Amino acid sequence: MPGCSGGDGSGTVDDTAQKLLKPPAVVEEYKAKAAAYPFPLPANYQFPATMPEPAENVLSEPGIGTVYADRYWQCAWMAEWLQNRKDTERAATAMNWLERFRESDFMRRYLEPPGPEQWTDSVLAEAKLGDPTKLRSMYGGCQEVAGMPPLA
Repeated sequence: MPGCSGGDGSGTVDDTAQKLLKPPAVVEEYKAKAAAYPFPLPANYQFPATMPEPAENVLSEPGIGTVYADRYWQCAWMAEWLQNRKDTERAATAMNWLERFRESDFMRRYLEPPGPEQWTDSVLAEAKLGDPTKLRSMYGGCQEVAGMPPLA
């Protein structure tokens, strides 16, 4: 999974050929991903214009901005399902999109097994059976994502 580290601000690390990103580049990576996101957001949601900028002296691996956009999308659809699970049509639409989260860059590129399988075989499977416990627990981490509503 992409990560962050402190650094001297040079943008690279001597012992690796991979370039690390300075905070403005991470934000630009997020903006590019959000602008070209392959899946829709629920009604009344839109990607924030920017993401919280990492601390000035932190260098991040490429992908952090992409993961933030993926996480926002996931959180928006989790909120949609949790808030509307009694509405059969809206809940079904939200669940269909949540199942597609396995296609996200985060799941495909940065999360190792059994993460993707746990998402569909445990979290979503239990929600489909009427138990929102795991999905609600995962949504608890969405409070750090800009614009995510608290759940009652």
